[in-house]
Amino acid sequence: MALERSFAERAELRRKLSMVLLAVIVGAALVAGASLFFGWNLVPGTDFTITTDPAGALPF
Repeated sequence: MALERSFAERAELRRKLSMVLLAVIVGAALVAGASLFFGWNLVPGTDFTITTDPAGALPF
């Protein structure tokens, strides 16, 4: 059949899939680590901590 793959082809596809999954996991770990290190907020929402004004009125 045309859809059957040889053992070598299946092994190559499995290796490629493993590399893609590894890259995704490493990328997610890097983003999570950077967010912890730099204090980034990865949750969407309003953040009012960008002001240097003690009263909180000025946005700079």
